Amino acid sequence: MPRPLLALVMIVKDEAPSIRETLASVRPHIDRFTLLDTGSTDGTQALAAAALEGVPGDLVEEPFVDFGATRNRALDLAGDAAVFTLMLSGDERLVGGGALRRFCEERRDASGPGHGAYYVRVRYGDAVYDSARLARASAGWRYVGATHEVLTRQGEPPPSIRVPDAQVVHDLSRRDPAAQTRRWERDLELLSAALARACSGTSPSTRPRRSADAPVPPGGPRPRGAAATAPLAAPPPLSGCRRPSRASPCGGSTRAARRRSPASGTRRADSRNTSRARACCTASSRGGSSSRRCPRWR
Repeated sequence: MPRPLLALVMIVKDEAPSIRETLASVRPHIDRFTLLDTGSTDGTQALAAAALEGVPGDLVEEPFVDFGATRNRALDLAGDAAVFTLMLSGDERLVGGGALRRFCEERRDASGPGHGAYYVRVRYGDAVYDSARLARASAGWRYVGATHEVLTRQGEPPPSIRVPDAQVVHDLSRRDPAAQTRRWERDLELLSAALARACSGTSPSTRPRRSADAPVPPGGPRPRGAAATAPLAAPPPLSGCRRPSRASPCGGSTRAARRRSPASGTRRADSRNTSRARACCTASSRGGSSSRRCPRWR
């Protein structure tokens, strides 16, 4: 029996208003699914289980770390049970799913450059852009970035092929200014934390995970969590940052100290402080939150 062709992979939280429409748009075109819920309290788990009743798959509950790490965790849970994975969010729907599945069938056994991941056209209001949403499960493509994450593979160029006649549409009808503000604030917190970890050389902490306990209709998909014991992969720290000292947040002064030469009366840079300044990470404050920018040169 051939391996299943297409698996849906999602991370969700409190998507009750839209999750049924999302899953209805993709259900006829997938062979299995992996849903990673990061703490819904609005019944998203039960709604998803009902919408996907009869489709093989796993519904798992684990804590959120950041978008890149959590999406990678969902891909790890999905494994290579299907040839391809399709990544969607809870406020999106798939249009042209039949065309996407035909595309996958035609490239089931394709190999070589350009066949690890593929672009899918995304419509976000009036904006239209390409996003790498379809990936070959065995090719090892993973997300980079705490937020606004990008699917990539080290040593490989970005995707070069777009799935024709298919698109992912964002549902903006339910968004409100307050929710958008909360999203921006969360993004700022995630980016600030990621940059702080990069400067200190630490990794994000992870909490113990718990398996899903969502109600599941008879015969529907069953949550899985007991086998998911591997820790979440942390994004690698950026190079070029030094550990904090009393001089500055990253071990160097923000401005090289200058000394006046007794003989000439001229000012000269202290070479020690200059080298430390090059490695310094500057801190800036915006909206009461601090963010760091780390130069990669020493």
